[in-house]
Amino acid sequence: MPAHRLTGGSRFAAAALGAAVLAGATPIVAVAATAQDLATQILNTSNITLATVHVSGVVDGADAHNEIVDTSHGGQAKRSHYGTAPGGTVALDPRMLQGMLNRARSVSFRVSEIAGGSHMTPQSRHYLGLAFDVDLINGHGTRGDGPDVSAFMQGCRNDGATQVLFEGNHVHCGW
Repeated sequence: MPAHRLTGGSRFAAAALGAAVLAGATPIVAVAATAQDLATQILNTSNITLATVHVSGVVDGADAHNEIVDTSHGGQAKRSHYGTAPGGTVALDPRMLQGMLNRARSVSFRVSEIAGGSHMTPQSRHYLGLAFDVDLINGHGTRGDGPDVSAFMQGCRNDGATQVLFEGNHVHCGW
């Protein structure tokens, strides 16, 4: 069977036809999930446990569990008002929430803090709704920089986190 070859003019016509077809095609629009949708998914993800009390022991309603519940209801996350914590509320960033869900695809973990609690500096990304801390991975404490900790940290980086730290007793992932 003879091979079909396009001449210069035929190539131009084929390219023009392809462009016309593409121009008339219905565009594909990727819609990013909202913080509310992502928070609802987090509540329904068995690999994510959300702390109900701060590491400090303070009980103020600004714990990881309540912040995700509030966000899933369309509200903002409550921030603590002690130590360096500014009080008030903040919207949780969808990129950070998606990163949390992405980590749960391969490991189980406990989120110890999101926007609540008192952190090392008043400029903490936690207070901006951009960070979460994890103190258990696959049922083990994050007291040492083992393979689970290293893999979790690399996963956060892969998901776009720009501030990934091992802080002695927890992993911090910030966007």
